[in-house]
Amino acid sequence: MPRTQVINTHLDLRSAARHFLTVAENPEGRYYSCMGANLFSFLSIEGFLNALGSELLGGEKWMAVERESPMEKLDRIGEFLGYEIDYQMRPFESFHKLKRLRDRLAHARIEQISRNEQIRFDHEGHLRFMESEIDRECNIKKATQYFKDTKEMFEILEGEARKRRPDLPDLLVASRYEHGSATGEVRGRRFNTPDAEG
Repeated sequence: MPRTQVINTHLDLRSAARHFLTVAENPEGRYYSCMGANLFSFLSIEGFLNALGSELLGGEKWMAVERESPMEKLDRIGEFLGYEIDYQMRPFESFHKLKRLRDRLAHARIEQISRNEQIRFDHEGHLRFMESEIDRECNIKKATQYFKDTKEMFEILEGEARKRRPDLPDLLVASRYEHGSATGEVRGRRFNTPDAEG
């Protein structure tokens, strides 16, 4: 029997987000680790939308949608499933915020910040810099929340999709698994098990 390996790349991206979040526990370089966690959290949900959309709409139909913005893709999937995406409430509010952050990072520009405020110093006497929008998003609290919210988005969308398509392949099986083992079973872990989710 031939072997086929399935690679759910969106879960590799999720693992990268988890890695950066773990690294962010160390204060040294935390800002950059949180930036990486946020970016990979967004890339993982966008990859999941591509996988889910292709399964739900079919390859050819989805290819026409695949070039649309991530928010348009999410809206299309929501419409297809009859599920209203509310960007004003978590977890999908985080999708919108992560998309803005991703765009700011991918299309970076020099930013000039001006405020009418006194020069401030931290508790060690170092000059406190004004925060940019990117700075406000790249902290451990936000990165952790975005990571949790993307997990919830995966679960909501897969759950809604299963109502419509019970035969939907499991898109949340650990990133690499095999069909065609000696017993014919699919080997892998769901992404939310302790050893797969961390």
